[in-house]
Amino acid sequence: MVERDNRMDDRDIDESSASCEQAFQVHDDSAMTTKALGGVAVSLTLDLPEKEGFMSDTHQRVVVLGASKNPERYSNMAVNRLLENGHEVIPVHPALERVNGVTVIPSLGNVNGPVDSVTVYVSPKVSSKMIESLVAVAPGRVIFNPGAENPELEAVLQDQGIPTLRACTLVLLSTGQF
Repeated sequence: MVERDNRMDDRDIDESSASCEQAFQVHDDSAMTTKALGGVAVSLTLDLPEKEGFMSDTHQRVVVLGASKNPERYSNMAVNRLLENGHEVIPVHPALERVNGVTVIPSLGNVNGPVDSVTVYVSPKVSSKMIESLVAVAPGRVIFNPGAENPELEAVLQDQGIPTLRACTLVLLSTGQF
């Protein structure tokens, strides 16, 4: 499959001023929960449908869609924290070669093998062009970080049996809920 070369720049990554520390939402087949963080410790248990090979242990294979080499970007912080937590990280960006010492894959079409999670840090304008690629990757779940929410894409993924979450990867990692 040939995927369009959708060049991304910093406006397409972490586009919203929404902060991971401000709020997150969790979506599954049974309910939607929204928690405002506001400095309060939050305990959240995710009850997601099991898929074969999905989150079978604590170490996951995670695609970071819209990885950035800018250390001030949440996607860059996520790459670091995922690595620190022992996950295999696959950064995806069409114009970068390495992020935090990890080789970058230019597109979702270049991802080989099973994927437990995709964490999205691109704008809906960019992710809408990746619907077929995301479905083809068939991840165990897709996390839409603040500012990356895409209701159209979420609906397609859910129709394909791929669970979606509106959450901050950094918050999930720091609260032991990843």
